[in-house]
Amino acid sequence: MATIMYSRALKDMLGGTLTLPTDTGLKIMLLTSTYIPDPDDTVVDSGGSSDPLDAEINVGGTGYVGGHGGSGRKFMNADIFEDKSTNRVNIGFKSGVSWTGLAAGVTISAAALIKETGANDTNSKLIAYFDVNDFATNGGTFSLLFNSASGAGAGHFRFPV
Repeated sequence: MATIMYSRALKDMLGGTLTLPTDTGLKIMLLTSTYIPDPDDTVVDSGGSSDPLDAEINVGGTGYVGGHGGSGRKFMNADIFEDKSTNRVNIGFKSGVSWTGLAAGVTISAAALIKETGANDTNSKLIAYFDVNDFATNGGTFSLLFNSASGAGAGHFRFPV
């Protein structure tokens, strides 16, 4: 699966209710392969058994505590910019993010950019899904690095117009 933007997130950005450069609560969560992304998914916890919350990694050690408000979900700063030379709109990130001390036993297959809101994940919005190379946790560090591009910050994901 490739990188996708969830359709509700795009609708909310176009409607002005989701503004990535200024919204607070933007976070990255790590997922196993049990979640199959659907562009029509809207929230982290839809109450079923196959939503992102159910696929969030769960490992011992010091590196990742999942769930709403969990220390495993890392804050991200995003920006949106237009690339006229490629006819794309890019969501850019100022830096990558790393998790250290991830105990062995889980394979990370994806990450999701979310907007954590409310008291639990039934209100936390899905923004984008990023397929990553499978990484088996082993007590070490997992880093999510974004593609670099000149003038685009540390990295970005591109969405064709």
